[in-house]
Amino acid sequence: MSYAGDLKPAEAWKLLNQDQSAQLVDVRTRPEWMFVGLPDLTSLGRRAVLQSWQVFPAMEVDANFVAELAQQLPDMDAPILFICRSGGRSRAAAAALTAAGYRRCYNVAEGFEGNPDPERHRLYRLELHLPHFGMALHRIRASYDRGRRHCLVALD
Repeated sequence: MSYAGDLKPAEAWKLLNQDQSAQLVDVRTRPEWMFVGLPDLTSLGRRAVLQSWQVFPAMEVDANFVAELAQQLPDMDAPILFICRSGGRSRAAAAALTAAGYRRCYNVAEGFEGNPDPERHRLYRLELHLPHFGMALHRIRASYDRGRRHCLVALD
């Protein structure tokens, strides 16, 4: 593995909560930020760093990604947690920053949408992400299956 490792969403939240030097970097594209939303770290008194790994709409890797992020995150020893839709781009970003000399780069496994189901549809697993990224609706469990176009919501 060419980076510090993969963290489950709960592990990522715990690290962000316990280590004030830890930073969450959302590497999705601007349209994803606009239409899907942003990680909410307000309960921790901070915001996620927004730096796209790929340039929309061509979806080519941003050649300036490391340099631009290095300007925002100069501490090469602080934990940096990368998140994207499913974990692919964030894994690549964690590896790139590790190669640039950052020592504690993590991928938030499962991303925003979670792992694919047996039919290879990605589910929005809000029960995993809402509590761990500071949103107020901690007791809602919901999943949205894009392949079947339905949403299930259950209140605990």
